[in-house]
Amino acid sequence: MAEQQRFKMGYFRTEPQIVCDKCKKVCLWNDKIVNRYMTIPILDHTVIFHQCMECYWYAGTREFF
Repeated sequence: MAEQQRFKMGYFRTEPQIVCDKCKKVCLWNDKIVNRYMTIPILDHTVIFHQCMECYWYAGTREFF
């Protein structure tokens, strides 16, 4: 029984595909969107920065409050 569970669990991803760079929340796991996120290219698309929508909104409105 334990071997079957280990075999089945081998198909699941152990690490998320995309994580928010600021708060470290999982945004994309097994091609399913867990939290909405923005992809921000920096330095002519050589560095790609991912932010969840909460961090993106907070960064944009922090200057007004």
